[in-house]
Amino acid sequence: METSRLGIFLILLFLLSSCIISDGGFAPVENTDFVVMEKLSELDGVYRHISDASVDRSGGKIWVGLGEILWPDDRTALTDIVRFEIRAQGNDKFFLKAFDYNGMERIQKVYLADQDFAFSNGRVKFHRGNLLLQDNKDPILGPDVTMIEMGVDQERQLKVSITTTGAGLLLFIPGAIHQTTELKFLRTGD
Repeated sequence: METSRLGIFLILLFLLSSCIISDGGFAPVENTDFVVMEKLSELDGVYRHISDASVDRSGGKIWVGLGEILWPDDRTALTDIVRFEIRAQGNDKFFLKAFDYNGMERIQKVYLADQDFAFSNGRVKFHRGNLLLQDNKDPILGPDVTMIEMGVDQERQLKVSITTTGAGLLLFIPGAIHQTTELKFLRTGD
């Protein structure tokens, strides 16, 4: 009888001690809504590699490279990248090229609908599953899912929204996390 009470107490303590971390994330200073694209070709253009500064509620700022979002495991290929070019071919394929300071093409990737991305509700959507704490940067040990949405905003700039949701252990306390960060990449040419 005493051990069952202790077991119930420990289960209740475990459940009540869980936490949910929900952070508003970051957003560009002049954040505008996504435009609902009718065609994938509305993404066509040349964009800066580094985003405009995005800020959080406390005033912290971040700048992120588009390549770091799309190819997080390929950091060496991103050295000296300054701009990206996106060209669509219908609504089921697009090409993304990365250029360095000298205008040399460093990376070219082809993205195929239903294999690499989904084009729905006027946005390009990528889904990625990870194991948090896989690179010792994350404070939570457990699975997470990241959804990356890419489109254009009302100013025809490239807008990227990154939403991460995960659950796991934070210092042996169960918890969940949800964060959305929005970034803007300036168009430098068509």
